[in-house]
Order: sequence, then C-alpha cells, then structure tokens
Amino acid sequence: MDKLLVALDVDSRRRALELAGALAGIAGGFKVGSQLFTLEGPDLVRTLVARGARVFLDLKYHDIPNTVAQAVAAAVHTGAWMVNLHASGGIPMMEEAIRAGRETAERVEMKDAARAPRIEPRALASTSLVAGSRDGVNHCTSSMARLRNNPHELARMTALATWPFRQRRTRKAKNPTGMNSTMLPTRSESGIDP
Repeated sequence: MDKLLVALDVDSRRRALELAGALAGIAGGFKVGSQLFTLEGPDLVRTLVARGARVFLDLKYHDIPNTVAQAVAAAVHTGAWMVNLHASGGIPMMEEAIRAGRETAERVEMKDAARAPRIEPRALASTSLVAGSRDGVNHCTSSMARLRNNPHELARMTALATWPFRQRRTRKAKNPTGMNSTMLPTRSESGIDP
C-alpha cells in the first residue's frame, strides 16, 4: 500500500490530521496541496512527518531558478518526501531545484546526526495541467504557447534537467521543425526512456 497517496484536499488542519490518522497504515503517504498548505503552512507538513507519514508537497513550483531552489530547500526542512515543479519553468529552474534539495538534505543530515537522516525529496515535474484554460494560456509568450501545445517538449526538458545527475550525454539532432536542438540519448545509449 505504500504506493497509494491520498490527497488531503480539505480546508483545515484538524480535518487533515483526522483523515491522515484514519488512513495511517492504509495510505502510503499524503498529498498536501496549495489550499491546505496556504491555510496551515509548513507546520502541518512537519506534524504529518513527525507522525510517520510521507508527505507529497504538491505546490508545482514555478519561478526563477533561485526562488524555486530556496522553496525546495525549505521543503527539505519540513521533511517533505516529494515535491513537484512545473516543467515549463525550464531546465535551469529544475536543475537548481534538484541541486538545492540534495545539498540541503546533506547539510541538515550533517548538522543534526542524532536525528533520522534527512533524505532529499523526490522531485516530480508537471508538464501540463489538465484543467488549464486554453484562453488563459493564449496570453503567454510565443515560446510558452509552443510548449503548451507540446507536453512532449516539457517532458524532454524535464529529462534533460535531471540528466546531469545521471551523467548526461547529449547529441545534436534535427527535430521535426528543422531546428537544431539537444536530444536525449536513445534508450540503448542511456538506459532510460526519454
């Protein structure tokens, strides 16, 4: 059951803790999204973690690289087990976020060796929001409009951002539009499915 994550899409700390308590041992973890996090803050995440829960902090970070890196570092301090980024933030943003998570986890663990080791949170990248309004995106820059219509490009960017941590090798290739772009190695070259 450790693969089952339950969304704590409720509007109070009390209700979130009740639900988490009722599902302890059944759910493998809990998602804390924007509404609950905004209402109750990082202390709720710390409380859930202290009770032994894995917490997926679902805030879809998307900002300049330094800001997202600081947010991911703060998430490490809450004990969050998993965070997510919005892939449209680009490769530098995702690379900085991953680096910040890793480095912060290492510093926290060295500083407080008496506590359980702090593991860097897993990082997921959202490539497209299903409920997003097409009209709302039309006001974005032309590159964002191109990305909106191509979730595969966002997935490719996500893979590239995480690749340095798996000894990235890239090759130049022509994409279908005829423009040069950096392509991921093939599955046989990398061992992953790009």
